[in-house]
Amino acid sequence: MQLSDTLWLEKINLNKNAHTWLLDTLNKENPSSQSFIWNFKKEIQKRTDNYLERPDILYSPFALYSYDHPVGYLEISDIYNPGNYVCLIYALLKKEQKKGYASRTLLNISKILLNEYKQEIQKVILTIDPNNKESITLAKRCGFYTLDTPIQIEQNGICTYEKSLNPPKNM
Repeated sequence: MQLSDTLWLEKINLNKNAHTWLLDTLNKENPSSQSFIWNFKKEIQKRTDNYLERPDILYSPFALYSYDHPVGYLEISDIYNPGNYVCLIYALLKKEQKKGYASRTLLNISKILLNEYKQEIQKVILTIDPNNKESITLAKRCGFYTLDTPIQIEQNGICTYEKSLNPPKNM
């Protein structure tokens, strides 16, 4: 899926060397014991569905490419009901951070989700470690806002940011 002239997504396929290299590198750079990020490769290996055969982009992990090389990871959840929302998980290789890849990805994928799936999806959610100031700044810059209602995951508080076609008037 093309996001911009130079940025695109491809569903993760564990039979592709570039994809396993990306996941292994992200896991080394972001040990799950030190962050909210889990072991991407193990989580994908545990899946029993065949997301590669899904015709849509929901409930799928993606490799994020710039030109012809992988620079990061994006996962789109299935639609949660009630609430009609999807969650995004993203991570960039350390050497690819601060190049605009994350902002262009979040801007474009949230636009696609909120416009092309507008009958099913009312908002896009990011859950962010409150200590991750860069991600919080990024979320705000990309039009995500918080309602100051942190939720609990694995007994750790996280910040919840959302984006919708109809944000609250005071945002």
